Amino acid sequence: MADLLRRAANKLTVDVKEDLSPRVTAFLQRYYYCEAAAKAMLKAYRHTQTRKEIARALNRHIGKTLDESRVLKIVNSINADRIKSFSEFMNLNITELKRALRPYDLVDDALLDTIFQTAPLYRRKGKKSCRILRNELVHGIKPRAVYEVESRYDALMTSMETFLNALPN
Repeated sequence: MADLLRRAANKLTVDVKEDLSPRVTAFLQRYYYCEAAAKAMLKAYRHTQTRKEIARALNRHIGKTLDESRVLKIVNSINADRIKSFSEFMNLNITELKRALRPYDLVDDALLDTIFQTAPLYRRKGKKSCRILRNELVHGIKPRAVYEVESRYDALMTSMETFLNALPN
């Protein structure tokens, strides 16, 4: 996770070419930390889910001799659609992130929505999620996104800090 956080800190210099106010810069940097932490949680969750899927396939063969043909049969029986790969460039799937964090009861779904949701409800003026605002700032700076970050700065930063502080180190 330390490597992901280091890359998140360096991401601002790559993504943003224009000068931004210190508050907008701080917002973007905090969002990148949240994104890196969320991806680390998703990576661990996907690894666990993959192990569970393989264990399910192997459990059916307990007590039986494993020869090459039986091993191939087990491998072929594993549902490849249920095995999730991980890439640091993957999109954040908010539904999967909620599933990954639910057993730990670390943060509520509303907080995750405030930070990562992309549904139409979170695209409205004055209610945009941190992720939507980040996209509008990085993919061609939109003045209304800058204004919204400036006007909602305290609430947005509090939400992201709450998320980061709730996660295990």
